[in-house]
Order: sequence, then structure tokens, then C-alpha cells
Amino acid sequence: MEVDSSYSARDSYFCHNCENIESCIFCFNAKSMSYAICNTPVSREEYSRIKKMLLAYVNKELDEKNSLGLSIFNLSEFKDNRIGARV
Repeated sequence: MEVDSSYSARDSYFCHNCENIESCIFCFNAKSMSYAICNTPVSREEYSRIKKMLLAYVNKELDEKNSLGLSIFNLSEFKDNRIGARV
């Protein structure tokens, strides 16, 4: 979901300008990473926990508003509210 200007990205969400990444969330300008959040490697369990929270938020927003305000281009606006407050 929302991976921009990236090559060979699998199971990744809200990433930009990445190459050869797998299981990453909110990563930018990253190369050859697995199980990372905000370009920081995490355990598989931590990645799964954060991914579950992110997808619950995305599904809730889509169900309630039929749209998603979260984008890789406006992540700083979500820093202290919504997802960030729960992590």
C-alpha cells in the first residue's frame, strides 16, 4: 500500500524511494532491508505488531470515511495523533 518510486518492494507499506525491501513500514531511501520501521530494523514480532495496528487503522478509516488521509507525503502530520499515539 502506497509505495512510491521503489523497486522490488514486498509486503511493505508507506515507503518511498526504496530498493529490494521486504516487510518494511514508513521507510525512505532504504536499500536491502527486511523487517524495518522508519528505516530501523525491528524483530519479526515487532513488525507484525505494528503492521497489525497500521492495517486496523487503515481499515477503520476506509470503513468510516471511505478515504485515507494518511499518505507517505504527509506522515509528519500524523506524528503525535492517530497511529503515532498508539505505537
